[in-house]
Amino acid sequence: MNWLVDFFGDPANWSGSDGIPVRLAEHLQFSAVALLLAMLLALPLGLWIGHTGRGALLVVLSADAARE
Repeated sequence: MNWLVDFFGDPANWSGSDGIPVRLAEHLQFSAVALLLAMLLALPLGLWIGHTGRGALLVVLSADAARE
């Protein structure tokens, strides 16, 4: 537990291109891009399946296969 206090307490970890704020912003950017891509794929498919009822089995099987 002491290493955690030492890590976050060290001013060197809070500046530069490898600093905590830069890495946090990078992580949030990756997460936002992944969420946007998922929404661009899932929302139209969900609306189409919900409206027509066709292709539901294919989408469910594809999503299940992608999880594994």
